[in-house]
Amino acid sequence: MAYTEAKSAYGGYAKFLGMRNEAQSRRQPKGDANTGEKLIALSASNNIDIDDEGGIVSRPGYISALAGTSITAAYSSRFYKIAYIVDNGSLKRILPNLDTTILGAVPTDDTYWVEVGNKVFLSTGHIVDGDNLIPWRVQPPQIPIVLTIGGSLSAGLYQIALTQISADGRESGSSVPIRIDVPANSGFELAGVAGCNVYVTAENGDIFYKAGYETTFILDTTPYNYPLDEVLLMAAALPDNVGPIAYYDSCLYYTLYDKPSHTTLIGWSNPFRWHTFDVFGDYFQVAGEVRLLVGLDEVLLIGTDKEILAYNGEKPNKLAKYGVPRGHNYSLTRDGKIFFQTVRGVCTMPFENLSGDKVALPAGDYCTTGLVDINGLEKFITLTDGNGVPDNSTIF
Repeated sequence: MAYTEAKSAYGGYAKFLGMRNEAQSRRQPKGDANTGEKLIALSASNNIDIDDEGGIVSRPGYISALAGTSITAAYSSRFYKIAYIVDNGSLKRILPNLDTTILGAVPTDDTYWVEVGNKVFLSTGHIVDGDNLIPWRVQPPQIPIVLTIGGSLSAGLYQIALTQISADGRESGSSVPIRIDVPANSGFELAGVAGCNVYVTAENGDIFYKAGYETTFILDTTPYNYPLDEVLLMAAALPDNVGPIAYYDSCLYYTLYDKPSHTTLIGWSNPFRWHTFDVFGDYFQVAGEVRLLVGLDEVLLIGTDKEILAYNGEKPNKLAKYGVPRGHNYSLTRDGKIFFQTVRGVCTMPFENLSGDKVALPAGDYCTTGLVDINGLEKFITLTDGNGVPDNSTIF
């Protein structure tokens, strides 16, 4: 029903309840027994908007404000101050006057974004820091070439490892340590240390101390007193081909979907060292394809194709036995409240389905959501490709 038809036919009603198609029309509420207020529910609508008092108004129309060549991803910061798009493989920042500035080249794959402080992380393996696009990954260096030479080292077993220093000063996980047993009065000459911190243990020791930056000679270990952070020892960079990402409990989380087993690995970074990961220990697995990953104050919210889970740092707990569509399927309000699209309607946390028992609409194979200000009200909007049948569909 269009706005003009609804206004003409039902203008005498005091309040509209919005879409209701989960019950026969004759069973929908018609009024409030306590107040006598006339109510009516809409089983279908076209270009209709409902205000906070239940009145109907014509939905505002929109025109294209910014044209792109081939826009494959978009992101707006939580406080709507900054927006980005990926257009034909270029990451562009949208300026207030709707001009754009190119920050750099990125893949055109599905892109997931997470904002941490004044930085925006992309699942493509990039970080936006101000107007600078930098790599998220800082790869550990290769094993150096080490020659034994004369020096002042005591006899014993020594270990040597390198870490890579990125252009913005982040330190990678270490290379695989080299173990060398030498006699007394020995030293080391190193090659392949460009851009690297060099660490060495004392004789027969297991604590790595910094010998210097791009150091090519180690003749003794007496002045070395700056130890390698334990979390950097053989830490890895972000894996390739990650899916949804999130920030939770001081760590950045990533997902890796394995299609043959239909399971998803969820791993996390070292706290505050968001470019380093223990890929052999810091992870857990869930069944299905993870399509939603959001860090909240109390839990990490996980949505797969079949269920919704909450991870509290110990184990994932099931919230619902239905899943979420692919895409940008959630939005956060200014005060951190989340609304997210599922195959059975719009939900929020603490977990509640806000629309599943009222209206059934196809969530589509792919969706995008947003919070927009309409007539002074902040509203959660979902756009879908319109495919599929509602998971909670009832046909009358």
